[in-house]
Amino acid sequence: MPIRLFAGQNMINNLDIHDGDSKYYGGDQAWLKEVGVDDYYINRACAIISCANFLVALSQMPKFQTLDIKNDKKSYIELSNEILKYIKPTPFGIFTLGQLERGFINYLNKRGIEVSSIKRKINSRYDLMDMNNIVRNGYPLLMLNWFHKNKNFDRHWITITKIDEAGFIASNWGEKRYYSHDELFSSKTPRWVITFV
Repeated sequence: MPIRLFAGQNMINNLDIHDGDSKYYGGDQAWLKEVGVDDYYINRACAIISCANFLVALSQMPKFQTLDIKNDKKSYIELSNEILKYIKPTPFGIFTLGQLERGFINYLNKRGIEVSSIKRKINSRYDLMDMNNIVRNGYPLLMLNWFHKNKNFDRHWITITKIDEAGFIASNWGEKRYYSHDELFSSKTPRWVITFV
């Protein structure tokens, strides 16, 4: 499916979540505690947060406007909790692209939104750089890393919103973080990305 540009703008700039005077870049799975989600799910909800980040980032695109997504923390938590009903973590979390893909597409289809996925195994910085055109066109990448010596990546999903020659910007635990390619590829661990168009 061809990726459509929207007036040449990168809509990913819309990932700020507001809570009074505080501002976050995407969400934090710990926030689910505020709506009574059990620690079992909270500790395995990074994939859920990546999906919510994806929807917030694309909330102004015509396809996703019917979801009426807001950029405040309370609405973000409600969105994450709804997604959690469709993507249930196992004891190992959401450890495959297929788990996330099936649940998230089901969530969107129930709301009248049709999407298809683009996914790829990422073995090197060059594989990640090859996905840059998708990111530049406004679609965040949801990245799954398996075992990694850096806890920012270890058995964890993050949301990539910008890629350059030296590294990338990602939402991780509600913060905007810049990681170098060297940091990411310092461990020879399996990793994959997925996005939805």
